[in-house]
Amino acid sequence: MPDYRPVSRLAVAALALGVASPVVFVAPVVAIVVPIAGVVTGASALLRIRRDASLAGRTVAIAGLMLAVFSLSGGPTYWLLREWQLRSTAEQFALSFVERLIEGDTRSAHQMTLAARRRFTANRALADSYRDTPGARDDLSAFVRDPFVRRLRSLGGGKVGDVSVAEHDGRLGFDWFAIHLDASDASSTVSRVEARLLIERSDGPGGGEWRVGKFVIRDAAPTTGK
Repeated sequence: MPDYRPVSRLAVAALALGVASPVVFVAPVVAIVVPIAGVVTGASALLRIRRDASLAGRTVAIAGLMLAVFSLSGGPTYWLLREWQLRSTAEQFALSFVERLIEGDTRSAHQMTLAARRRFTANRALADSYRDTPGARDDLSAFVRDPFVRRLRSLGGGKVGDVSVAEHDGRLGFDWFAIHLDASDASSTVSRVEARLLIERSDGPGGGEWRVGKFVIRDAAPTTGK
């Protein structure tokens, strides 16, 4: 009968940390210490077992170490890709909103400022929906009178320049993106404006729910075209 060899406590701890390491995919900032501890503990367990032939648990230590290494490499990569995707979507959402205003499509732009449950369904023309819904019609009238909306509508035929996320904050299923962009008209004397928008996202099916929150605008220094 083979001699009994106790399993290294470090190996058991490494496995436990390895199993817990995927938490980094949920809370990267706080939980990153778990896979780091798993790697350190797993490596220490293998070194201890190698030096002390009376200890068992090499396979257990390796399993914990591999899980921790996977989470340590995959977690940050996942969050970097997620951040890039969210920022890109926020920029495209802001761009679409501003382009609709420049093109004079105030109804669809106004829809982008509403929560999904308040938006009209796509199976009916927006003009008809606003006409037959007094409250929505009043909201649209107020939206059209907003200085931000009036200024962008005055750039009819214009174009949008740089669009970038200046700040991103996310917590408890919600994300906020501060977007900066500039737009200009199509005349020979270029009239430029700088816009700042707050894009909001909440968790939900299909990538979550997006809407335009606050928005402000200011005129930039005009540039004389050649």
